[in-house]
Amino acid sequence: MAPITVAVAYPNVPDATFDHDYYIKTHMDMLEKAFGNKILGWRALRITQTITADPPPYSVMTLMEFPDRKTWEECLALIRKDLIPDIRFYSNKTPVFLVAEPFGGLVGSFGRAL
Repeated sequence: MAPITVAVAYPNVPDATFDHDYYIKTHMDMLEKAFGNKILGWRALRITQTITADPPPYSVMTLMEFPDRKTWEECLALIRKDLIPDIRFYSNKTPVFLVAEPFGGLVGSFGRAL
């Protein structure tokens, strides 16, 4: 079975708010405790630019990796129950969830802890 990568992207709009400290220290800690060893890893990214002069459509994106679709779907129930209600404590915008399966690429050091 192929691993599943989930991107959670927060809109970059003028009235958007996002508490980075709360997100990392509280929200993602909740995620780690809820998922346990079901999640292979995650990385939070601050979106700083695009390759055009346009502003980025998202301000923050978190990438999470799961071993397979079944495990992701088990975690999705926890996201809906415990993590979605917590969004209001760090952002005033609803994120977009993008679920992806790999079809090629070079792993390199992407999975390395920061």
